Order: sequence, then C-alpha cells, then structure tokens
Amino acid sequence: MPSLSLDTSIQYIKGVGPNLASLFRKKDIYSLEDALYFLPRTYEDRQNFKPIKDLTPGQRETSFGVIKRLAFVPLRSGRSKIFELVIADKSGWIVAKWFHYNAKYMMTKFKPDMSVVFSGEVKLFKYQKEMTHPDIEIIEDTQKESLHFGRIVPVYSETEGLFQKTIRRIVKNVLDQSLAIVQDPLPEDIRKRQTLWDLKKSFSEIHFPSHADALPSLFSGQHPARRRLVFDEFFFLELGLLLKRSHVTKEKTQSFLPSQTLKSSLLASLPFELTQSQKTALLEIAHDLEKPHPMNRLLQGDVGSGKTLVALLSALSVIEQGHQVAFMVPTEILDEQHAKTFQTHLSPLGISLGLLKSDMKKNEKEIEQRLLLKKKGGSPHMLVMTATPIPRTLALTVYGDLDVSVMTELPAGRKPVKTKVLRESQRLKLYEFMTKEFLKGRQAYVVYPLIEESEKVDLKDATQMAEHLKKIFKDFRVELLHGRMTSEEKNKIMLEFKKGHIQVLVSTTVIEVGIDIPNSTIMMVEHAERFGLSQLHQLRGRVGRGSENSFCFLMAHYTSSSEAQERLKAMEEFQSGFKIAEVDLKIRGPGEFLGTRQSGLPGFRVANLMTDQPWLMQARKEAELIIERDPYLSSPENLPLKEALKSRWQNKINLMSAG
Repeated sequence: MPSLSLDTSIQYIKGVGPNLASLFRKKDIYSLEDALYFLPRTYEDRQNFKPIKDLTPGQRETSFGVIKRLAFVPLRSGRSKIFELVIADKSGWIVAKWFHYNAKYMMTKFKPDMSVVFSGEVKLFKYQKEMTHPDIEIIEDTQKESLHFGRIVPVYSETEGLFQKTIRRIVKNVLDQSLAIVQDPLPEDIRKRQTLWDLKKSFSEIHFPSHADALPSLFSGQHPARRRLVFDEFFFLELGLLLKRSHVTKEKTQSFLPSQTLKSSLLASLPFELTQSQKTALLEIAHDLEKPHPMNRLLQGDVGSGKTLVALLSALSVIEQGHQVAFMVPTEILDEQHAKTFQTHLSPLGISLGLLKSDMKKNEKEIEQRLLLKKKGGSPHMLVMTATPIPRTLALTVYGDLDVSVMTELPAGRKPVKTKVLRESQRLKLYEFMTKEFLKGRQAYVVYPLIEESEKVDLKDATQMAEHLKKIFKDFRVELLHGRMTSEEKNKIMLEFKKGHIQVLVSTTVIEVGIDIPNSTIMMVEHAERFGLSQLHQLRGRVGRGSENSFCFLMAHYTSSSEAQERLKAMEEFQSGFKIAEVDLKIRGPGEFLGTRQSGLPGFRVANLMTDQPWLMQARKEAELIIERDPYLSSPENLPLKEALKSRWQNKINLMSAG
C-alpha cells in the first residue's frame, strides 16, 4: 500500500478495494480528500427511537423494529403488485410499502426476523399506520454497530450497490486513516478571530456528531463544523481572486490623465445631462486610468442606463494622449450600431474609427490589425460591461479580481415599460392594440425562439410567423431579421427600421442586447415561457428608450411550468434589473445563474452562495489582510496557504507565476 496522502485513491482505504472504489467514483469520490468532503445529506436521531404505537401520522418519523412478514400484494387492477414489509416492536406494528422496486433485490435484501431502522412520513390507511418508500436499513447487531445505532447517524447520498451502512463504515475508516495527515493551513490568528474549529475536529464532527444536542444546528446549517468548512472554501476562493488582482496591480502599463478638450466637446454636444450614476462611474474609471497599472473594472448597469456612453467618454482620455481603444461587442448588429453611433460622436472631434467583423476577408482584417488587443507598451486597461446586475456579495465571488462600478439610475425622461403576460385567447386584442400604435407612428419588435419550424418542438417560428403577421398587418410593413442573414441583409433591415420605414420587426434574440431605437414602443415575445428571466429583461430593454409610453407583452402558453410562471410574474412585478437578478438567482440557484463564467473558479462542495453570504464577507476580509501583508504569499508562515491555494484552484488560473 502506498504511503497515505489526501490524494491517495479511495481504493486503498480499509474495506474498499477495486469494486467498491468503482461505486464510489459514481459519486465523484476518487481520493481520501473527496471522501472527507462527501458530507451527509441529512442526519437521523437514533439515540432514542419512538415506539411504533407513538408514531404520529402526518409527521416524518424514525423507529426501530423487526420484520415479521414480507409479501407481494396485488393492486385492485391486478396489473401490478405492491411490495410490503410488516415491521413490529413490543408496542405495535406498521406496514412499509413500495410501488416501484426490483423484486429480486427486495427478496434478497430483506428476510423475516431482521432488525431494521426505518424512517419516512407516517400515514394512515384504513386505520393502519404505514410508510411509503421509507428509508430503511438493516441492523445486524445493535450492540456492536455503534455507527448505525444509539447516536446521531449521518445519512449519505446513495448509488446503486452502495448503501448507508457501507458508506458510513468506509467514511469512518477514512477518518481513522486520514485525520493524522490532515494539515490545517488556516493561520491560528484567523481561527481565533473568527472562532473557527480545528479542521480535523470539523471533519470528525460533521460526519459523526458526538453531542446529542447537535441536530438543530446541523439541520440549520449553522453547526461549527460546517461553518469551518464553508469558511475555508470562501477564504481560498477570495484569496486566489485577490492574489490574481495583486499580480495585475504589479503589472506596468501607460497611465492617462483625465480628458479635457475631447470630453468637454462631446458632453457639450449631448442633448441631455449625465445621471449621477454615470458621473460617479466616470470618476472611478478616470481614477483607475491615472494609475501606472492596468485597470480591471466591471461596470454594472441596468438596461438603458448609459453604460456605452460612459465607456466612450472614458476612452477619450486614452485617445487624447495619442493611444488607441478597442470596443468589443457580442453581436454583429450591435457592432454596426455602435460603429455608426461612435462615428456620429467622434467625427466632429477629428477621431477616426475602424470596424473589425468576424466575416471580413483576411486582407481586410490585416488592414485593421491596429485594433487588436496586443500592446507592446504593457497590459491594456480593461473595462467590462454587463447589463445583468449581480448582487454585491455574489459579484465579489464571480468578479472578485475586478473593481466594480454600479449604475442604478436611468436617464431622465425614461418611463417604465408596462409589462403584461398574455394567453393565446388575448392575441386578437393585442393585434388591435398594436395597430392603433402603428397608426400613431410607433414600431414594434416581435421575438420568437426559433428561426424555422421544427418537427421536434411545437413552437411558433420567426420565419413562418413573419408571413402570418404580414397578413394580419397588411397595411404596414413587416420584415424578418435573424442571425443567419448576411451582414448586408441585417444592416439594410436595421437601417430601414431605424428610419421608421418598417413597423414590425420579426426577430430571434439577435436583437437582445444594445439595440437602441427610441420610436419602438412595443416588445412582443412569443413563447415567453421558453426564455430565461435575464433574457426577457434584456428584450424588454429594447423598448422604453424614448419619451412615449412603451409596452412589453409576454405571450405564454398553457404548458408553462411553475418556474416559468414565477419568471413571468417577476417580469410583470419588477422593472429593476437588480431586483430581476435577485429573483433569477433565487429561482435558478447560483450555479446556473453564473453560467460558464463560474467554470474558471473552484467549485463549492459545502458552501451555499445564497445562505452563507455573511461568511463570504468575513472570509474576504481575512483574505484581504493576508494579501495586504504578503502580496505573493512568500513569507514562511504563509507557505501552507500557498500550497493549499494551489490544490484548491488546481491551476485553473495561473496564480503562482510571480513571487
């Protein structure tokens, strides 16, 4: 057997071997460390079982008894059978029932006179107590099996062939063999300040609690053992992000004084006053640009809050001192729109602009090499913009290596977009309303989730419905726009729409981000239940950009799930992108909400970003103190931290390249 380390294969733990190891791998348990972090999903109080006669119908209860009878009982239909166990103690008996089961397995596993612990919801059927699909475990010897009886017992997630008694026994062996080699990397002063348990004690108690009164804190997630493990995950995440930021701040780059002439000229040409949020963001960015190391800033702002203008005004500081700026955008349509908007603002200032697109020919791209983000003079200043607001504590996790500017105001004169969820029966009334708006000179977007009809999915598609709407609105111009069109086709349609020559623009989500046409007052989304909450909010943001009343109609279909209904209700109730983001986070959870951006971060095995946010803030404060004192973790006392950090991040980000 190899000498043990936390990386040692689970196969070499006492009682495992190759066969069990293959079952553990199904639960993503490969090493000793994986097993230590395979925490119980719940706990059962097996210290004092209730007699069967005292089990309360309607409650989830745990009890102990002996199997007296097992049988396959036919249902009235006669097509299938229920598997039943009759379990008794000195006080009475109860029936355990299974409607879905493997008959051979059940007959092999259970025998008369076996002692079992069972738990589940107690029900009454014809005055007889029963449990349906209970959690049940065979107890062979109540005196020797101390892991499974007479204590608070951990209950783990199972897989086929790997059951509670086996998992419990193996985890206990893991603890016995590995706790001696567990090193606590967290400095003692942090543990004292945060009143954190020792790491070895935390692992031992989270798996096999020794105190009878631990259940309430275990169920609430507030147990000191869990708190220690949660703190560790947050601390090493934040330490890694701050270390990355520390390295960035040590890089050298060109610093820029605030623009004077160009900025003043552009501001004077605007027909409106900047919001206070825009002014604050401009000051924060200007302060970053004055430093001799790269700016790394995230600009958060709701749809239509004026982020692009802030970015353009900030760029003038760089341009005024003879340097170049590159704007990168997610779609070709937005690329063209920004180019035209920037041309309008920059041409009077004598600033030239080039456009680089993905479909350009090779020689055209080579002409535009000056726009590439490869600078000989050092790393570039980076400003990242997002219209998906993220709660501050979550932003510290996702974008912990960036400074954050938040814009909460909309420009003066903007009116809230009236949002309404509609059913198919209301479609004709909606068309009548849209016709009245067109007669006033207004325009509309109609968005579909598909381009062409699919045999697999029963959804209205953009191509088919564009033809349908041409018949409905025969006195108005209806055109189709989607991502498969050529650049020339898309640009021609968008120009015609912007000029007001098109009343209805039928589109896929190609128009989701950044399109700005103030005369468009209606956004109609077909199959709105198929869109995410953030996507719906982005689509709604395409209207309400002028001074007229604007409307967002979400056409939902009867098949929508409860989650979809919650999303649509939130759209009707809230205008704020920050509130929308909170609801979205609540519905989807942090993992899905963050999407692929989180793939560059270490995963969480214990911590919950929703419920453990106060501990996240404490962990960040402690990580900040460490990095302030030792930016490269090079001091001898911080070497254990550095090694633990390498293990946690697993080279996902090159943190250790310096120092």
